[in-house]
Amino acid sequence: MLNFNWNSVDESTFQGHLNKYTNAFKRYQTRYFILDAQTKSLLYFMPDEIRKKGPRGVIELTDCWILPSNEDDVTFTVQTTGNGE
Repeated sequence: MLNFNWNSVDESTFQGHLNKYTNAFKRYQTRYFILDAQTKSLLYFMPDEIRKKGPRGVIELTDCWILPSNEDDVTFTVQTTGNGE
């Protein structure tokens, strides 16, 4: 588990493209992510809908675990206690 200090978040440095695994297509798809320090959540958007529409999804990070992958150095999983994604 990684330690994280919400007070050090600068939104301009915590946003960008990530690949999100989608169960519907059983593969990774590119999404634009923004870490929101105020709500302590990770918002994601379809690449062509960045800030034009609402987020495609929100991952609440108030009670979660970040699990690094054993496969490579850049893959990780966000595991939450909620029923959402």
